[in-house]
Amino acid sequence: GNLYYTNLHQSGEQYSRHLKWSNDYFRHVLTSHKANGFAANGVAMTLAEEGHLEQAKDIFGRVKTAAGDILPDAAVNLAHCHTIDKECLQAVKNYTSVLKKKHHGHDSELLLFIAHAHFRDKRHKEALRTLSRAIRIAPHDLVLWQDIACVQYDYAVSILNSDLQGVTALESLVTDMEAAKDYVETALALFRWILERKQASVAKAAASGGGGGGGEGDAMDTDEAPAATTAGAGGEPAKPAADKGKAK
Repeated sequence: GNLYYTNLHQSGEQYSRHLKWSNDYFRHVLTSHKANGFAANGVAMTLAEEGHLEQAKDIFGRVKTAAGDILPDAAVNLAHCHTIDKECLQAVKNYTSVLKKKHHGHDSELLLFIAHAHFRDKRHKEALRTLSRAIRIAPHDLVLWQDIACVQYDYAVSILNSDLQGVTALESLVTDMEAAKDYVETALALFRWILERKQASVAKAAASGGGGGGGEGDAMDTDEAPAATTAGAGGEPAKPAADKGKAK
């Protein structure tokens, strides 16, 4: 069941058939072992893949309650469903619970999930703060740097598109516009830096005869990364400080 599910998106025309087979195998296990949390979690995964989120959430919730810390995947999968349904606070709660209990707060993938939930809920500062924590754990992960740039850019757009009402809002207009400008410049500087690292990785691979481009997990020299992408000591997102001579 796990094998068919893991390779679903590489199945091509066999996608529907492999999804059904995955579900069948998980259910077959449950006929013999009704208390098997791993099989129940698998059934819920296939239901979620088919778009039956409410049924999937119900099963994930039951497995989470019954298995507890033995099967943290159920809580993570439940959080995924909450994120898809835009129940982002519930998603963050479940992700954070697993992060604290199983990983002592140090897991870049779970932090990325938390940041994604914050981002979908338009809580840009929380997303940036969480991504900054993830960057400290996995500074060579290209995906994290790219996501920080995307969040900064979207944050700038949201500031520019925000409804300004009342005297207080008008008085803060200049400050907000300057902040948006800084976030855009920082994001563009980051995108440029990522592109340079990717190009350098491709050139290095070609020179060594390895062929192929740099992947998302390629190691990168992060010493020259734009300084504004990490949070300060207090956990607050640092003020953008892009190279204004390069940003367009």
